Amino acid sequence: MIRKFCIRILLVVAPFFAIIPVVNYCVDPTNVYHSVEYSDRIVDAMKSGRNVSNVTELNDRIFKRKVAEANGNSHFEYLVVGSSRVKTISSDGMGASLLNLGMNGGNIYDIITSYEICVENFISFDKIIVGLDYYTLTDNEDSRWEVNSKYFYDFVGKPAHPSNNNIMSKAAVVNLLSLSYFQKAVSTFLSGRVDLKLTDESCNDRLTYHNDGSLCYGIDDRQRLQREVDSIALAYPIDGYPVVLDELAGYLEMLVDKLEDDGKEIYFYFAPYHPVYYSRICKSKTIVENEYRLYEIAGKYRIKIIGSFDPNGLGCDSSGFYDATHPRKEVTDSIFRDFFIEESTD
Repeated sequence: MIRKFCIRILLVVAPFFAIIPVVNYCVDPTNVYHSVEYSDRIVDAMKSGRNVSNVTELNDRIFKRKVAEANGNSHFEYLVVGSSRVKTISSDGMGASLLNLGMNGGNIYDIITSYEICVENFISFDKIIVGLDYYTLTDNEDSRWEVNSKYFYDFVGKPAHPSNNNIMSKAAVVNLLSLSYFQKAVSTFLSGRVDLKLTDESCNDRLTYHNDGSLCYGIDDRQRLQREVDSIALAYPIDGYPVVLDELAGYLEMLVDKLEDDGKEIYFYFAPYHPVYYSRICKSKTIVENEYRLYEIAGKYRIKIIGSFDPNGLGCDSSGFYDATHPRKEVTDSIFRDFFIEESTD
């Protein structure tokens, strides 16, 4: 009797659970499974020379690789690499041609990968801006870089592990069964997707990518109330990275050695953090050691440093931030403008 009851329940419930992965994969509201196709659409639109708005979530490691490939055999004055904290550095703001390959959570592996992608696509540049973060030399266990790992291993001269280039990661497989992703997929299906929009405006209501790879955040981020920004900075997590790794410092020095051999001018960029958030992270022994090691490497190679993690030294108050970790574009532009004005007078 119980067995028959269980079978009936299973027959009723099974179709529901079977449809979840189908909907999650086919609708894919944040482009977990269709980032290649979505990135291709954005990059193809960029080839018009105009900006692309209404961009939703995507795997920006795939996207930035596609941006680089579309700019193969090109020359730029600046190459910009690093995390999302460099994404607003633009050609307009710098007054010079540049290619921005910054990506969410970009770590030392991503930085080296971005450089190697340029090398293998015959992209040349005169100067490089390397965006650094409080976690750059720590093992933050972020494996997103592995989608482009071939390029990292090309750089260090080691064979890539085949599984590292598999776009369908374990997390993506687990996500197929996610009820929260299913709810988002159903909502997206019912409301309809927002189409990409070509525009000459650099900033729009929704997130906009420029054809140099930089971006302008959507209006919700740009007009977030200050009390909300401060609240985010107060609650934003501080990842407990256990130790600064000599291996990662070695990779950064390996990159610097290669850039110097090629005659590139190198800048380390320390984007400031929100004052409230910085007051919290500067108490971490590991984070302080990470910053010290980055300055030590800069000193060893006489690399010029732009900015500072400490907003107070730059005169940045809480109004200069979108959230806990991202300075507003006007703040970023001001930091670079002041640096290069000072450099020109030295």
